Amino acid sequence: MRKCIDLGYCTAILSFNTERPIFADSQVRRAFAHAIDRKALAAQSYSNALAFTATGLLPPALGKAIPDEITHDLDQARTLLASAGIDRPSKPLVLAVVPVPRPHLPEPRATAEMIAGQLIQLGFNLEIRQAKSMDEFFDVAGRGQYDMILSGWIPDTPDPLDLS
Repeated sequence: MRKCIDLGYCTAILSFNTERPIFADSQVRRAFAHAIDRKALAAQSYSNALAFTATGLLPPALGKAIPDEITHDLDQARTLLASAGIDRPSKPLVLAVVPVPRPHLPEPRATAEMIAGQLIQLGFNLEIRQAKSMDEFFDVAGRGQYDMILSGWIPDTPDPLDLS
């Protein structure tokens, strides 16, 4: 698994449950993306944050990333939320989190807490639910019992054309 980090083959991913009304609107998802400081998240986990800051869904070693158009910009996030006209939920949003460290997410709870701290700046509270086991995590994910989910991806091979 060390090669995952050394060669940049894996990616931590924050996913939105688009079946929830709040995340059905792409402007809301984009606003949340602008509110998250990916460099700060990477710095929390790695000594060389710039080497591990995501610029897209694919790890850099697996292909050229599309130029990153989502930057950390709270003003843009607030503008997008205002134009979406959504009401902030009265209950916290549920952030499901993997139960154990992974190469792409060495401190899942700490990363989730940092994300919660960043999103509160938009007026959203998060309830972090870290599964006790991978079976529980996959059950929660499969049932869609979350608003957002923090996990990741490790490819089977370093070949970007290997989709098996």
